[in-house]
Amino acid sequence: MLYGNMRRMLYLMVLLIAAVEIYADLNTKTNSTQQAIEGANTTLVCTFTPEDGIDITWSYIDESDVGLHNGKLLISRNEVLYKRYDLVDQASLLISNVRQSDAGTYKCSIYSSADYQLYSSSVTLNVLWIEKPHIELPSNTISEGEVATLVCSTSADPTATYKWLREGYAIQSNHPRYVQSSTTGVLTVYHAGYEDFTSFSCIASNSAGSKTSEEVILNVHYIPRFSIRKQGNSIRCIPYGNPAIDQVDYYINGTKQPDLEQVTIDGQFCNTVTCSAENDAGKGNRTELYCPTVKTAPEKPKDLGNQTLVGVLTSILIFLSLSVVMVIVYLALRPGPDFEQKEGRYDDLFDGPSPV
Repeated sequence: MLYGNMRRMLYLMVLLIAAVEIYADLNTKTNSTQQAIEGANTTLVCTFTPEDGIDITWSYIDESDVGLHNGKLLISRNEVLYKRYDLVDQASLLISNVRQSDAGTYKCSIYSSADYQLYSSSVTLNVLWIEKPHIELPSNTISEGEVATLVCSTSADPTATYKWLREGYAIQSNHPRYVQSSTTGVLTVYHAGYEDFTSFSCIASNSAGSKTSEEVILNVHYIPRFSIRKQGNSIRCIPYGNPAIDQVDYYINGTKQPDLEQVTIDGQFCNTVTCSAENDAGKGNRTELYCPTVKTAPEKPKDLGNQTLVGVLTSILIFLSLSVVMVIVYLALRPGPDFEQKEGRYDDLFDGPSPV
């Protein structure tokens, strides 16, 4: 009797140990939280042992839908139910082209055919994303000298930071007239002028990446300005301003000229030419003084023929002078014909026989 009780107790202990071992082996493991970038692929890792006789189920826990107690099934007993999901590695869930709506809690469930038990582990997926930013322009018209405020904003997780571009180039942080905030996305333009009547854009960035807004034009009203083209005696004023300019008036020496696209000045005298135009921002003009160019007569080239002749004659005179000098020197040093007779006269001055 005692032996039978001990045998039964030993048998129960063996079953309990086996059950504990099965439960420990099938205790699924997942990361508690995981991050993924919108548009990319991500894998939610789930592992277990042993590998035989196992059914794997993945579900998405939608806390807003109380009717789905076990969540929305994505993979049921090793069978993939939706195209964007797949079962990889041992029991991991691959999510392709991650969306913002994929954020939430996922449950990996392992069913053991050995003990007919279901073991689960959950992982929370955080999706990082950022949308294309847009720019809000001032609602009122900006005139020269006023302050303009532009706002760049976007939706993003985590919160985005901002930087501004002018004509496609980054605005420096120490710009004297442009003050920008990287956190609020506000760009303030002080003393707006005609050079600010141009394109602006902004870049929003976070750990999900960076996106650039469309370019916008800051509508700054400014009085007309002119560039002048002169060809010969014809002068043409080319206006630019905002709003647009309908007509340019010309004045020569203070006298208004007929409505023409260009004027012609008298090239023999100095003339002042004034271009004048007006738009809703005001009136602008530009005056230039044009005087005839004094042409200096070209220097007459020297007569090279006379120079050559003078040089030749000078060379001849020098040659003749040297020749005369050489002849005189030669004659002075040459012995005369009575040299021997004169030489004999000196014999009497010496005692003794004359030298042989």
